[in-house]
Amino acid sequence: MYLQLKQIPGPNSSILFNKDFHKILTSKHPFDDLYHLINRMSDEYGQDGLFCLLRIPLSYLIVTDFSIAQKLLNNDDFLNKSFEYRYFNHFILDNLFTCNRRTLRQNKRLLLPYFRIQTLNNFLENSKKILKLLNENIDNCIDNNDGHYPDAGQITDSFIVDTIGENFFNTEFNTIRSGFKMTDWLEIVGEFIHTGINFTFHPLTYFQYYESLFYFSKKLSQLYQRFENGIGQIITNRIEAIINDNQKEDCNEQSANNDDTMLDQMIRSRIIDGNITKIQEIRAQVNLIFLAGYDTTRTSLSWCLYLLGHHQSIQQRLYDEIQQFYDRLNSNNEEITISNMKQLKYLDCCIYETLRLYNPASLIGRSTCRSIQLSNGWHIPKGVNIIFLFRRINRDPKYFQQPEIFNPERFLMNSDDDRKEITINRKHLAFFPFSSGIRSCIGKEYAMMQMRLFLINIIGRYKIQSLDQYGDAFQPLELFHPGAQFPIQFQRR
Repeated sequence: MYLQLKQIPGPNSSILFNKDFHKILTSKHPFDDLYHLINRMSDEYGQDGLFCLLRIPLSYLIVTDFSIAQKLLNNDDFLNKSFEYRYFNHFILDNLFTCNRRTLRQNKRLLLPYFRIQTLNNFLENSKKILKLLNENIDNCIDNNDGHYPDAGQITDSFIVDTIGENFFNTEFNTIRSGFKMTDWLEIVGEFIHTGINFTFHPLTYFQYYESLFYFSKKLSQLYQRFENGIGQIITNRIEAIINDNQKEDCNEQSANNDDTMLDQMIRSRIIDGNITKIQEIRAQVNLIFLAGYDTTRTSLSWCLYLLGHHQSIQQRLYDEIQQFYDRLNSNNEEITISNMKQLKYLDCCIYETLRLYNPASLIGRSTCRSIQLSNGWHIPKGVNIIFLFRRINRDPKYFQQPEIFNPERFLMNSDDDRKEITINRKHLAFFPFSSGIRSCIGKEYAMMQMRLFLINIIGRYKIQSLDQYGDAFQPLELFHPGAQFPIQFQRR
């Protein structure tokens, strides 16, 4: 293995002897610093799209080119997660995010029914109902506070939390009704995710068993306990409600009403003689939906609002497209559906461009279960860990001119404003908004539905203005982009 990896560009000496790596071991933000080091090495060794970060004792390759990443991510021999993901099993148990090849298809079959088009249509109606509450809040703010919000993140956070609660858990969090106030454990979800990631990727954890991870941080263990208590309470409440329903004479009718949610169906299928079984399986999937579905979508939406609020001409073009869309719906006496929302091509371009610039995950990791040869003759041996630097791939000037600029038109076949029909140029989608291959995000259609519906509603009703200086909300180079925090103003159209 070592000799094969020597053929691939990379530092001659082990990174373990790098003085910058030694500083990382005692850093307060270890993975962010390690991520900076990897990016600096990418400048030096990544010109060919792949370089070797570490050969021993663990082998790590870094992918920085779209074409190489696409080939590997779509290869069934790259379905296992890389070494550090084993710690996530301790946090969120074995689910679609953490599992390896052995249980991948089983986990995927378990969740697929909840992301089919019929189920998504039910979700859409819940989301519309919650958006009406959000509109009432914004209208009230316009009347009483000139439409000013100190942090746009509270708007996107509350929308995503409330819709996840109703769509998947048959639970009302009511954060919008309460004026964007979240319960204690909901407030710390984002902090728990980012704190956990920092310590999961801490270099010292590579020499420890996962049980000792919590001894690195009292803060992490406290956040973990609060999160687990909150998730546990959701599950317990639904178990009690369903068991009580089953004891009533009219339980059949009530059960049919509740079966639309993932959590209720999982609970019902595991009740035997009035007792719940396989509770850890339920908890694992609830963890996945909440952590993957909440943090990623609210982050993307907050950055999209930020960028649109600073680019008024782009916002105006999007508004024009939305108005044309509404005109077609009215003339045909139609409602908004998952299918007809896809007609808004410029809207999709705005979403894609946001995901390109601020993908919630800056990297992902895989591990090879067989050796593979690339077109240039390099061999990737079995058992090597591979990190895909999405942030770098998404901003590669080889595929994207002026990659740091927010420019949704880059995805269009023809950006002529006078053109009635606009088409997305698939050749320009040289990035991975939802990963790729069998392990691509199972919830991508749900996420796109939520983002489309939210933006159609907000931009169609209001003109938004980001009130900070452009760039003030930009975050330093980090593993996961936190949501944009910035003041925003809404004005009625």
